[in-house]
Amino acid sequence: MSLVTPLNRVLGLGTAKGAAEHWWMQRLTAVALVPLALWFAYGVLALPDFSFASVVDWVHRPVTSILLILFVGAAAYHSFFGWEAPHAYFSVPVVLGTAGGIGLLIGPTGLYALKRRRDAAIIDVKQDGTDIGFLALLFLTSLTGLLLMVLRETSAMGALLRIHLAVVLGLFFTLPYGKFVHGLYRSAALVRSVLETGRGKH
Repeated sequence: MSLVTPLNRVLGLGTAKGAAEHWWMQRLTAVALVPLALWFAYGVLALPDFSFASVVDWVHRPVTSILLILFVGAAAYHSFFGWEAPHAYFSVPVVLGTAGGIGLLIGPTGLYALKRRRDAAIIDVKQDGTDIGFLALLFLTSLTGLLLMVLRETSAMGALLRIHLAVVLGLFFTLPYGKFVHGLYRSAALVRSVLETGRGKH
């Protein structure tokens, strides 16, 4: 009988070190599927009718398209592609995750370089530190995620996982205080506009 706790196993401190990524991804996709499934059910029930034209019109809306992609992707990964970790380096999750991670290294770096070259007259000093901190957290989220993949079979896995999760948590905590939160506000405004337009048609 093993005395290693389940938490130690998923943090890479026990015999289940290789399953840490799988354990987290299965739970993250499960959590993500709850609001996505509720949104999908509401969206379908809110359709004026189930004609081909109505469904196509709904799917072609930008917010609907993005959420449908997330819903199908999360459901597919959770149900069919949740292979036991560690995944092969050329498997679909690793290739897509690596490409996204590299993009999240390049993006914040480029935005920071642009911020350094902008006109000082338009800089909001009070907001600037928060924006730079957010870019740094985006960069560190990707960097620690990529390091987790590279060093997943080493003894550093447990420590790296803690650091990565701490950075992700910090990213979510700072999100409401930076300019990037406008992306969420804009999405919410689009959803509201769609709902109000739908009500106006009835």
